[in-house]
Amino acid sequence: MDGKVGFGLIILSITLVVFISGCLEKEVSPTPNEKLGLSITPIGIEPENHYHVTYQAALEMAKKGRFKTLWFPVLWEWIEQSPGVYNFGLMDNIILPAHDEEFDVGARVMFIATGNDPEGNFSSVLQIPDHVNPDISSQEFKTSFGNFYKVFAEHYKGKVRYISIANSINNYFEQFPEGEDNFDHFMIAYDKVVDEIHRVDPNMIVMPDLDFGGIYSDRENSRERFLEPFLSTESDAIGFIAYFVEEDIYGELPESMIKVLDEMDEMTEDKEVYLLETAMFSKPPSNEDLQSDYVKLILVTVPRRDFIMGMAWFVLYDSRDLPDVSWDFKGGFGLFGEYGNPKKGWETWLEYSK
Repeated sequence: MDGKVGFGLIILSITLVVFISGCLEKEVSPTPNEKLGLSITPIGIEPENHYHVTYQAALEMAKKGRFKTLWFPVLWEWIEQSPGVYNFGLMDNIILPAHDEEFDVGARVMFIATGNDPEGNFSSVLQIPDHVNPDISSQEFKTSFGNFYKVFAEHYKGKVRYISIANSINNYFEQFPEGEDNFDHFMIAYDKVVDEIHRVDPNMIVMPDLDFGGIYSDRENSRERFLEPFLSTESDAIGFIAYFVEEDIYGELPESMIKVLDEMDEMTEDKEVYLLETAMFSKPPSNEDLQSDYVKLILVTVPRRDFIMGMAWFVLYDSRDLPDVSWDFKGGFGLFGEYGNPKKGWETWLEYSK
């Protein structure tokens, strides 16, 4: 409310305090902030020893954090385990509890796995079921790709609000400069998928999943190659991964924030933007104070921009430091440590997410 509280609101607040006091101290959940999303961890399918907290506990904490949307990774191979046979049991265990708790659900439906291995090495690889032809230029791939997203949309009609497609698309295709035609083939498949999802459920918001860092620095002419084609599609928004703390790309915070957001707005023309990931380490070489400062900067700057549909922090809880856990999840991005202890950034989140 920008520090301005009207007299009528003060009276209303007093009335609510009196009312709540007479309701056997029943806790009232905070009103979610419509623009705030979260890549929630744990998501309920990890081995029990990866986290010291439960998925249900994470859902409750997400409520306290005023998150409106919970984002989940969805791997194609988790659902289509044989040709044309789809099993949603695993994803139902994740998505349906979040929907029942009245969160909006965002599904990052991937066929590209991009991230860091346990040693922190970046990778970007195709991750599709073994029975699917991996040649993106083939009709077999396009057909399987389209059928999968169609069935996914049908199954989660009315339960999934956002769908992002792939995962850092530009990072994957930049690895194969000689294969630019493959990106063109991907765009043919993508266009058809967007149309099919909208036909199944016009209320689903569909977007690509792009790494804004490469686009902002225009690496390998990536604005023209990888952003502009999506601006002419029927995508409802453009999804970006944007870690503004990467000074070598974006410049030094906080001075760079306004400049970067202004350029993002200009680059995406009339499309809205959803920031699918943004976060900051709270372990060396960073620390909890810096993470807290970044949380404050993000919350007072990003959601107030009209062109930004929403933003998702990555992640809620750090995972335990185990060899088989991806570096991203145990690297200190979480607002809570691996034992469920809140970091300074969490208190800042509660203060500035109102």
